[in-house]
Amino acid sequence: QNATFAGDVVLATSGNATLSVKALDSGTSAAGLNLYGYRTAGDADDVVRMAFYNQASGDEKIARIDIKKDSASVTDAGAFEFYTNNGTSENLALTLDSSQDATFAGNVGIGTTTADALLHVYQASAGSMTADASGDLLVLEDTSSNGMSFFMPDSSSGMIMWTSPSS
Repeated sequence: QNATFAGDVVLATSGNATLSVKALDSGTSAAGLNLYGYRTAGDADDVVRMAFYNQASGDEKIARIDIKKDSASVTDAGAFEFYTNNGTSENLALTLDSSQDATFAGNVGIGTTTADALLHVYQASAGSMTADASGDLLVLEDTSSNGMSFFMPDSSSGMIMWTSPSS
């Protein structure tokens, strides 16, 4: 059935609320989206959650996004948390906090889905190899000549610095 509303639709006025949208096939399979609102005493843990489902059997959550307060002491400061599911458990993959800082839980690939380093910038395959553990924070990969460019105005300098705690 279809429903049309001319104003606000309120699912709950206190406590927690859930809205589910599912596309069912002729059997028991469903794909869908659940929207949740959680509220706790003191507002420190207020969360809006969007959970994505693919229910071939049971309740299989494949991903979710949480929008929540960053801190109980900061008014209206919020964070986004993105979770993925590896088939066994949910894992926090990315956090965007109220300072607009992004924290990735794992390697980041640009141009690749199989990053070999903390940051792997991929243009094309350089062949079958693995970064040495003592140099695996940044990988720049290409099938031909490879390099970095530093752009700055004439009145400025470019540099790469090597630093240790004792220097």
